[in-house]
Amino acid sequence: MSPYHRNINAIGIIFNAILLFLIRRFSKIELGTYKYLLATFAVIDIFCQYYIGQRIRKYNESIQHLAMLRILELKHLMAFYFACFSAPFALLNIHFLYRYWTINQPTLISHFSNPKFIALLSLYPLGLATTW
Repeated sequence: MSPYHRNINAIGIIFNAILLFLIRRFSKIELGTYKYLLATFAVIDIFCQYYIGQRIRKYNESIQHLAMLRILELKHLMAFYFACFSAPFALLNIHFLYRYWTINQPTLISHFSNPKFIALLSLYPLGLATTW
């Protein structure tokens, strides 16, 4: 991995760690349970930056995104990569549900404070990752 790509991955980890600190230290009560969703995004991104790594290269007229698995260089770990890659998309769906309920069904937002509902929501990204 080139120094440029190591720096980009390190910067991603640092910025997400700063985001976690800011969420923990400076989030106001009005942010409510939304801060947990933001923190989950940051933690997943740190995990992906550290274990998978990102590399972008230009080839002819296209841009390619390459993953560099750091755990083991085995082909069966591609399923692990896709599971990690799909986690932010699943979290975005939960994020959009939160935003939709904030606008159209504000009474349902209280479900995001219920541990059983959070456990149910966490099954969605885990189930999606398991399918890979």
